[in-house]
Amino acid sequence: MNNRKQICLNGLWDFCPGNGTLDRIPRKWDKTQIKVPSPWNINTFAGPEKLTCGEEEIFLRGGEFNLYPEYPKAWENAQSGWYKTEMFIDEEWRGKVITLKFNAVLFYSEFYINGKLISTDADGFLPHEFPVQDHVKYGGSNTLVVGVKKLDAFRYKNEAGKNRIEYPTGSFWGKTMGGIWQDVYLNVYPHDHITDIFVRTDVNSNILRVDADLAADRGEDFTVGMVLREWSGDRSFKLACGLPVNGNSVEFIFDYSGIKDEIRQWWPDSPELYYIDVILHSGNEIVDVKTARFGFKSFEVRGKQFYLNGTPINLRNDSWHYMGFAYQNEEYARLWYKMARDANVNCIRLHAQVYPEFFLDMADEMGMMIVDETSIWASHCEFHYSMEFVENGKKHIKRMIERDRNHPSIIIWSVENECIMAYRVSADDGVKDENELNERLFLLAEYAGSLDPTRPVSGDGSQDMGGRLDVYSLHYPGKKGPENVNKPVTIGEMGSLYYATPDCVCNQYGEKTYLSFDGRLEAIGRELFENLKHERKWAAQVCVFNLVWYGLKPLPFKERIINYPDLSLPGVKPTRTGPYISTLNAAYDDSLPEYIPNTVFEWVRQAYLPERFFFEEGRSRYYNGEAGAKKISVFNDSFEEKEYILEWQMEQKGEILGSGNKSVLVNPAGYEELDIEFDLPAADSIERLSLRILMKFRDNIVFEDVCSIKVYNKNHIFSFMGGFGKVGILGGSRLDANEFFEKSGIETVDGLTQGIDIYLLEECTEEAAAGLTWACCSVLDLLPEKHGFKSWLSHGSAENAFLNVDDRTLMENLEEEDLSNWGNGYLCNNTFQDNLCVSAFNLFCTGKGIPLILDVKNGKARQLVSTIPLLKWAAEEPAALVLLSNLIAYAAQTGKTEAHECVLVSKKDSDMHRSFENMGIDFTLAEVKNRDQIRSLREVKLLVADGSCRLDYLDEIMPYNAEQILLCNFDEATLPDSLKGYIEVVEKPLYQLIKAGKDNALTDGIHAGDLYGLEAGQETVICKRPFLIKDDRKVKGLLKNADLNWRMWNFQGEDRKTVSILRSEQETKTPLYGLAETHINTVKVILGQIDMSYANRKLERLASRFFLQYGTYSKL
Repeated sequence: MNNRKQICLNGLWDFCPGNGTLDRIPRKWDKTQIKVPSPWNINTFAGPEKLTCGEEEIFLRGGEFNLYPEYPKAWENAQSGWYKTEMFIDEEWRGKVITLKFNAVLFYSEFYINGKLISTDADGFLPHEFPVQDHVKYGGSNTLVVGVKKLDAFRYKNEAGKNRIEYPTGSFWGKTMGGIWQDVYLNVYPHDHITDIFVRTDVNSNILRVDADLAADRGEDFTVGMVLREWSGDRSFKLACGLPVNGNSVEFIFDYSGIKDEIRQWWPDSPELYYIDVILHSGNEIVDVKTARFGFKSFEVRGKQFYLNGTPINLRNDSWHYMGFAYQNEEYARLWYKMARDANVNCIRLHAQVYPEFFLDMADEMGMMIVDETSIWASHCEFHYSMEFVENGKKHIKRMIERDRNHPSIIIWSVENECIMAYRVSADDGVKDENELNERLFLLAEYAGSLDPTRPVSGDGSQDMGGRLDVYSLHYPGKKGPENVNKPVTIGEMGSLYYATPDCVCNQYGEKTYLSFDGRLEAIGRELFENLKHERKWAAQVCVFNLVWYGLKPLPFKERIINYPDLSLPGVKPTRTGPYISTLNAAYDDSLPEYIPNTVFEWVRQAYLPERFFFEEGRSRYYNGEAGAKKISVFNDSFEEKEYILEWQMEQKGEILGSGNKSVLVNPAGYEELDIEFDLPAADSIERLSLRILMKFRDNIVFEDVCSIKVYNKNHIFSFMGGFGKVGILGGSRLDANEFFEKSGIETVDGLTQGIDIYLLEECTEEAAAGLTWACCSVLDLLPEKHGFKSWLSHGSAENAFLNVDDRTLMENLEEEDLSNWGNGYLCNNTFQDNLCVSAFNLFCTGKGIPLILDVKNGKARQLVSTIPLLKWAAEEPAALVLLSNLIAYAAQTGKTEAHECVLVSKKDSDMHRSFENMGIDFTLAEVKNRDQIRSLREVKLLVADGSCRLDYLDEIMPYNAEQILLCNFDEATLPDSLKGYIEVVEKPLYQLIKAGKDNALTDGIHAGDLYGLEAGQETVICKRPFLIKDDRKVKGLLKNADLNWRMWNFQGEDRKTVSILRSEQETKTPLYGLAETHINTVKVILGQIDMSYANRKLERLASRFFLQYGTYSKL
């Protein structure tokens, strides 16, 4: 029998926007009704926003979350709102308990029946249920009115003028929305009924414990029975009958050892579920039945490890913010967990607020482990950590745990997010110091543990609250773990996916990172893989923040208007769905797949493989005669101890040159390091090999990977350098000079002498080096910090080097991968300065464009200066020897480089004039007012025409006065008539330019980072007035506007920026140019709008490099 009844009150309700107060129930209601559930301002969620950034306006536009287009705009700014509906109360319900249950209302709510205030609530995320049987009219209609205030009503300013709040806020959704956002129910219970069930299992001891609370006040003798049933099967077990009621509760502890073989535990790969029926009897009569679903599961801490059902387990995590109604359906939850499984994720942290309960139901059924987190999200830095904050937090935690505790998928309670980290950013006077904050946070954690002692408690990102917790939680830790921590370390967030700008992550992937969003993602994917490889060794839980939003592509759903046959059914019912509201296709568009991974997804999927090995850092390039070895780390994230066989073979062009094998025993949730040793063939020149390793268990391949190996013949490398005369050696070399040069037939001389073609400098004195600084022979300086270049250096380190000029001879016998992973991982520990402004070609640089090897121009012979200590490296790293040989050959090819003075036509003391002096440009000023001087110019190599002055003289002098003219800083008014048919000036500042096609002589050596002006705190307008090219047959564009506007991403809100940058990249842009070239008569005219009118290190460096291409040098 079923004496209970539940009616969903969802549907169309009347609505009236308010002014922020709930003083009185409205008399008039809006003509537009509101769908319940839905916040009244839902169309503003992650809505578009116009922003002024620097000197430009942008329109930030995320996904199209305006899901209810029928809602009036006037509702969007309301700080409070009123909902009204009618509900029928049946006469037959008299004498029963009738309740209203609101699953979630944001934020503060007042509930009225027939004009009378019945209940209030101040939690925006959890159910509020209250009795109404004494306040309703039976056999007729009753008016239900709900008044709601947004969270803003409880935010205030402290004495320092900072926003403060003492309630759980959630994140994007909770902080902004107002109204009823989850289902509403009318419940009818027997007068005497069961109110709550808490099921606990200990699979290590075969104990099932059930605690049931009752509302039974008739004074009758009640008893309770319990029946265990399979959720997906037909079997049932009668566990108890006639249990006495103690007050208003029943405690039942059952040792199920006798039926242990028939009970199946809840595991991620076999999530078995059960029902417990609690039956309330009065004599032989069944008064009430309440059912709870659960699973037989234990999750605990032992030492540094988590244990699931008595077996060690490691967690591989994903997490994300709740993003509103696009996520609020069961299909979204199912797809999230399916995608997570596809990526080898086994745990999800429901982050920053309490999620709707169906996310837990779906996790129970699919075997996805859950870290269940409160809505105490501190990253907004607004919490006031008073005792009122603690008490509000406790109430919130109690309601969350009482709602969720029977879900077997939940393994950890997280009582807050980043309170400690936020306090360090914005200290609060609610506590005197961090230790007191830890004490108060522990009050929350301790309280959570008292409500449910079966699960560990954490504060995500707050370490262990000063040693008080059994779990040590980190956010963004890097590769190295904490020391002396003898408890499980969890990583709740890791990686730079959500915040990194391209200049922050370009070192792994070079300038491609600046050019597209996919380039940025590839760089971060590589970074994540390397971090996870290390973190899996010491963390019991690893995480990438995150896959479901940043590891997938936002989907371009077709706009769809949806009609519903019955609005009273449970669930949200948006009127419209539109593009980019989700990365998961939760039945939004049949023409699209469930999800589309981006490059990050695959990097993380590979790093998350439960059973695999990783190649450790170490050598992959060898000289002839050296023994080969590779260290690997073998991981076993299965639930059993496994003995793996590692079989390897050395291959060359499909031929197997050698093989071997080793076995290794790895504990569940453990890893072991293993050395693989192999013979290498002798190389005549450079042999490229593949080391293939198979990881097998019981003859089945569980993982395989290939590592590139190269073997170098030194004699072959030396032969690259043949064909020029004497080499002078200054300073003792770590590599024997005779061995280095003897095979190439090059004569070497120690010390300063005549007739030297190239000098090699290392550990010589500064005085000796000074004698060569501007020598007429080529110089290769390998220790610049000792030879007069100390002021150029930055003490920065570099893991990788990238060729930055269009001269492949510098990369002869080298590939990009060869210029990384040397020895300890760093090529050098003393790079040049980022914005070094000197006359030098940047031959090799970091991914950001910071110079590593310069070709310094001095009007004499070539001087190469390397911050990479190549002689030091060459003894053990063949790639260093090859690069050194290439540089020597490169230096020997070039003779004296001629310098040309340029002529600047401008006003005396103009911005351009001062800028030239600032940069040390070698120039002569021809004042624009002195037309005779201008007309008298002859055979000028480069004439720079300042476009801030009138340029009408150009048409007159152009045929014969200069070989090439650089026209810059011009506008439409000053543009010469001869060019007006070619281009049109646009008043639109550009903060980034990119190369338009292949390198030109003028753009060679210019790095994408040089043309990017959006570094945090150092924003630079690269081009103030770009131009359109009207006739591309006459004008060749060299530098143009970028294909995306990084402002749409950099430092914007997470709820908008991913889609905003996608839209930016997809939209068709009119090409605007900052550099182009044309010819007028026989004169080459360069149109350069790189802003050189004010002192800025980035622009000065960029300008000096352009002038270097013209043959005009800066004074060192």
